[in-house]
Amino acid sequence: SSIFTQWASRRLLGVAAASTDISLVLKDEQPLIAHSVILSATRPFFRNILNKNNHYHRLIYTSTSTSRTLYPLL
Repeated sequence: SSIFTQWASRRLLGVAAASTDISLVLKDEQPLIAHSVILSATRPFFRNILNKNNHYHRLIYTSTSTSRTLYPLL
């Protein structure tokens, strides 16, 4: 099965939800969940956005990134 299918299965079971705090919706419309600490540490773009938003589970839409470019960061 694909990585996305595996992620979706864990997400539905609540395993991934307990340890992540951000959702990304990307140009290719593939949703990804992530740790804000990792995104902040790897990209100033995300650090700036996340420092301005204190919501307990943030959602970021980016029209320029795809799952192929962001998945290796996660």
